[in-house]
Amino acid sequence: MGYWKTTVNRPLRIPGIDTDRAYKPAEIKRLKDESAHSNDAPPVIRKIHKKDTQPNPIIGLFLTTIKGKPAVVEYEPNADLRDTEQISLTQQGGIEQFLKQEVLPYAPDAWYNPATVKIGYEISFTKHFYKPQHTRSLTQISTNITNIEQENEGILTEIIGSYTT
Repeated sequence: MGYWKTTVNRPLRIPGIDTDRAYKPAEIKRLKDESAHSNDAPPVIRKIHKKDTQPNPIIGLFLTTIKGKPAVVEYEPNADLRDTEQISLTQQGGIEQFLKQEVLPYAPDAWYNPATVKIGYEISFTKHFYKPQHTRSLTQISTNITNIEQENEGILTEIIGSYTT
């Protein structure tokens, strides 16, 4: 009944950007407004971390090369590709394992921000209390249709016959 709710981000990718520098918020806003997004373009860097920062792509700290040297960076998220996931509190391995299994195979550049994770609870009445009715077999359905056709045989002739005379 309990779940983690987290936002999954993917980087903003714009063709022709300088991949060796971080962009300021005003520059990013202008790029978003004036440039076309492309899945094949390089991601826009919004922050370059200090040398002692350890990369962790699942929380948005990516290892890249800037001016020939390794660096850990944060990318600007693309709001159009943002998604929200509800992950069961009983998920083996937690949020990170869920993302590795269910998200990263389809979007390898995705990440989440651990500071924005919320915990929620819901009771799914359908899941816990619904008792499905057994469906009829095809033979029973076919028999019912045949019976209805036999009961209604001649009614259509009576209706059409009354209009033709």
